Amino acid sequence: MFKMKEKLPIDRKSLLLETVFITIIAIFFYKSNFIYINKYKISFLAVIIITVLVMNLYTIFKKENSEKDKIISKENGKSFRIVIYFTSVSILINKFMPFNINIWVLYLSNLLLVFVVFKICKTKLRNFNFKTNLFWIALSFIISYFLLSLGLREGRNEYYNIFNFLFVVGLNFISNFGLEEVIYRGCAFNGLSKTKLSYVEINIIQSLLFGISHLGSFGKTMNAIPYYILFGYLFGKVYITSKSLTPVILMHGIFNTY
Repeated sequence: MFKMKEKLPIDRKSLLLETVFITIIAIFFYKSNFIYINKYKISFLAVIIITVLVMNLYTIFKKENSEKDKIISKENGKSFRIVIYFTSVSILINKFMPFNINIWVLYLSNLLLVFVVFKICKTKLRNFNFKTNLFWIALSFIISYFLLSLGLREGRNEYYNIFNFLFVVGLNFISNFGLEEVIYRGCAFNGLSKTKLSYVEINIIQSLLFGISHLGSFGKTMNAIPYYILFGYLFGKVYITSKSLTPVILMHGIFNTY
C-alpha cells in the first residue's frame, strides 16, 4: 500500500501561505461582478474564512499523530495526470461546444473522458477514502446551509416529483459533482502527495485548476473564476481535515442540486 508522505496539514509557514492566497483571491472575487450585491460577497467570504479557520483549529486540537489519522491511498502516483487531462478537456469543451448544447452530451462526454483517463493512469475508485462519520455529514449540511442562505442561488431548482429529483441528483453525482470531487480533491491530493509539496500548496494548485476548469462553462467568464477557486479551496480544506471524499461530495451536491 502506498502512503502519503508524512506532512502536517497546517504549520506557521502553511498558515501564512494560506492567508495570503485566500486574501488575494478574496480581493479578486470582491472586485468581480460575478455576484453583484456586495453584502452577499462579504457574507460568502466570511463563511469561507470561518470554515477554513474551524478546519485549522480542528486539526490543531485533535493532534493527529496516529497512522489511522493520515490520508492513506493505494494510489500509484499517476492520478494527478487525470486532473490535468480533465481540466484541459473541460476548457476545450466549454470553449468550442455551443452554449445551448444538450446537457446529455456534456454528461456523456464527461463520463467518456474520465473512463479513458482512469484507464490510462490505472487509477480506481477504491483507491480513495469515502468512509466518514455523522459529525462530518452534519458539518457538511451546516456549511452548505450557510452558503445557500446567502442568496448565492437565485431560487430553488424545480422538480416535477421526488423520482425526477432523485434521478437528477444521481445523474449529477455520476457526471458532475461526485466526479469533480474524485478528480480535483481525490486525484489531486493523492497524486501530489508523493511530492514535497505541503497540503496547503496542493490545495492551492487543485483549487486554481478547479476554478479554471469552469471558464466558459454555461457562459461563465473570468469574473467567475475567483468564486470557483474559493469553493475549490474550501472543499479541499474539508477533504484534508475529514480525510474523506464523502463530506465534500455532500457539500458540492447540495449546492448544485438546490
